[in-house]
Amino acid sequence: MPTLGRILQFIHPEDREKFEQTYRNAIKLKHDFKHEYRIQRKDGAIQYVIEKAN
Repeated sequence: MPTLGRILQFIHPEDREKFEQTYRNAIKLKHDFKHEYRIQRKDGAIQYVIEKAN
């Protein structure tokens, strides 16, 4: 199972702090979230992701 630290390695450096904050708040407050962020693939390409949890 992936850990938060491992997941953060794939997220674009400019989006990591916001992603981690959103993720931790959702768990702590037990609420839904929708978040858009970028991942940087091994080939250097940027991919946009929209993640939704409820």
